[in-house]
Amino acid sequence: MDMIKQTSKFTIGGLILISVIIVTILVSIIINVATDNWIDSYQKSLAVNNSFRVLSMVKPSPLPGTYEESLDIILKAGTESVALLQKKTRDSSRQQDWISQDDSLAVGVVVTADGWMLFDQEVLPNEASLIIDYEIWIAGKRYEISSIQLDTLTKLAMVKVEADNLSAVEFGASDEINVGSILFALSDSDGVIAVSLSDIVNSTSSLVQPAEIFTDSWFVDEALEPALPLFSSSGTFVGFTDIDGAAIPLHLGSRFVSSIIRGDENNHTGLGAYVVDVDSVLNMSEEETYGYAMGALIYSPNSYTPAVVRSGPADLAELKAGDLILSVNGVSILGSVSLADLLAKHASGDTVTFQIANEDGISDVKVVLSNYEDLY
Repeated sequence: MDMIKQTSKFTIGGLILISVIIVTILVSIIINVATDNWIDSYQKSLAVNNSFRVLSMVKPSPLPGTYEESLDIILKAGTESVALLQKKTRDSSRQQDWISQDDSLAVGVVVTADGWMLFDQEVLPNEASLIIDYEIWIAGKRYEISSIQLDTLTKLAMVKVEADNLSAVEFGASDEINVGSILFALSDSDGVIAVSLSDIVNSTSSLVQPAEIFTDSWFVDEALEPALPLFSSSGTFVGFTDIDGAAIPLHLGSRFVSSIIRGDENNHTGLGAYVVDVDSVLNMSEEETYGYAMGALIYSPNSYTPAVVRSGPADLAELKAGDLILSVNGVSILGSVSLADLLAKHASGDTVTFQIANEDGISDVKVVLSNYEDLY
């Protein structure tokens, strides 16, 4: 009898143990299935929200020279070299993914391996708030902002974090991009947006302004949100989107970027003269332009401001109101190539040769350039 009771106890204990094992296995299966379903749903949501990523998954090895290859290159740039500016939060330690975040204040690009990045000032907060309240995310890692430098002639800004071995973008020759070219804008909320460069415009109109002020703009065929980085089809960085379908080509800020990287003061090349682009003004006589339909005419902006800044480079080279600058070092000022564009290719202290037309005919004049910030 005791033997039967003991056997019954063992049988009941064994059944309980087996039941526990079966329940554990079933729970494990349910969890695995739920996890797989969650991952599958997450991937589907990414596919819906970002067709670009889907395209890259469908064609992991695109043919050279194709649209898909361009997208593949842009994806790599976006993953490794795009910087997201976000407000600090309690859960800021979590990793960020540029392609799925929609709470970023601004999108910029990594310029140097040691932490310099380029942003558009259009969407940045003031310097104090930027350093205290915001942080940068690059390739899933968080960085504290240490400093910021604002450009005085464009909307660009350089932001610094303490880092090393970052993957920097490759700068493209934005001044060589033609109308009709396909460009790719990177947005933290919309992924990659393909647009076409529809026009390159010199917007001087009839305004007289300092020779150093940039007047040319790009226009794309779709009005995007401002301050998005633009890439060429070869994956090089070429500028930022601006308001109302406009864009800022990179070459307008190349002097600013290079000076900050070198550790120089934030300055621009200066001539010290007010000019008007002849080919943008319809009511100028041939006598005023000496028969030319091109060039930058030195001209006073009003009755109380001289056309040439006293003791500036133009003044020291004896340039005066009425002189028409036709070219700089042999490159003509015509159409989308402005005097400001040509000056920006040089540094303070450089000597350049202007071809000048005036009442005395054509002559070459050497000018030693200085800093724009010291002239006006």
